[in-house]
Amino acid sequence: MVVGIFEIISGYLSQYPILASLLIGIFTGEEVILILAFLSSQGVLPLWIVFVFVPIGTFITDIFFFFIGKTKLINKIKDWKHFSKGYSKTDKFVGKLTKEKHILALFYTKFIYGTRIVTLIFLGLRGTKYSQFFKYNIIITILWAMIVIPLGYLAGKGYIIILNIFRSVELGLLFLLIFIILFFLIKKWISTKLVKK
Repeated sequence: MVVGIFEIISGYLSQYPILASLLIGIFTGEEVILILAFLSSQGVLPLWIVFVFVPIGTFITDIFFFFIGKTKLINKIKDWKHFSKGYSKTDKFVGKLTKEKHILALFYTKFIYGTRIVTLIFLGLRGTKYSQFFKYNIIITILWAMIVIPLGYLAGKGYIIILNIFRSVELGLLFLLIFIILFFLIKKWISTKLVKK
């Protein structure tokens, strides 16, 4: 059953690698991107496609939420009684975390779990310049991809080693699951440490 699902997914990814990488970059998080890089190490799709189109998709999503923060509607909503407290808390938190350097906020959104969308909208609200946002977000997205994608790729190579030693697909998939859980826990731990500072 698991192997059958894996083969179906692999078939779609190998047929449409650019579209799949772009959509995964737009609509998913690191966990799915790790799996995509993992599958790349298995020869399902070329690694260069993952390296090029996942960051492009991620950047598109970042632009979307940044632009939402620039809209007049969001400016009006932040002044509503119900949302103003949340906005002021976010303002204090981001200000304290980044010492008012909004570029640091962009960097942290890639590594602090659950802050990306809120921070991107917040940066739009705070009046971050478009040119500044584009320039720094491109650099940060590339750096982030250079960390996340190789991790998934190396996990895939580890899977091959386990498969060769133990001759068990299930054990290899268990290795992948453990790797994703560890990645998630490490990211959460980093988030906690950064927030405490």
